Amino acid sequence: MTVARHALPEYEEEADPLGQFQAEMVQAFKTKAGVPAVWMRGGVSLEVEGHSRLSTAMPQPMAAYQLTVAGGQTVRLAPDEVASWPRLWETVESALTAWTSAVQDRRRVYEAALQAEKDARAALFRARTAVEDTRRELAAVLPPGEAPATLTMSRDDVAEFLGIAPGSVARQMNRWGITPEYERGPHARRPQARYPRALV
Repeated sequence: MTVARHALPEYEEEADPLGQFQAEMVQAFKTKAGVPAVWMRGGVSLEVEGHSRLSTAMPQPMAAYQLTVAGGQTVRLAPDEVASWPRLWETVESALTAWTSAVQDRRRVYEAALQAEKDARAALFRARTAVEDTRRELAAVLPPGEAPATLTMSRDDVAEFLGIAPGSVARQMNRWGITPEYERGPHARRPQARYPRALV
């Protein structure tokens, strides 16, 4: 039987966390013989085997306690960690605190990475806009027939630039993680792959 924090809502966890934990564990012990009792909260779980279903007195010499924290290894608790209900809760609460802190830290890092990606996309958009604007301004003053470089390169442009066969371009770009954009030329029947010049 698995029991989570919400199994016994009559307890106020903030007021009596030990009492809440003990009540949830007693509920978890009401399982079939030979079936481990499992308590879970957040990313922490406690699996207990061999605990009496009739007596909640601690310690329980025949019982085995295994504590698992998400992202970590399962640890078998030592006798001193299960010598009493307060001592067991101290051990579990410590794991909960460490897990909560780890989640918060990794969430902050993840959210910072998301924001960095968003900022980078915005910067790329501004840079591309600036390139297009300045390219048009440059084209306006260049001699007839001379045009500035575009933002993207065709397959043949890439092949010539890298000195490889045109048929090898797609494979080489994929190997480098460069994703093509597809544009339809004035005389093309279907969109043609165009590769970002800056990345190539």
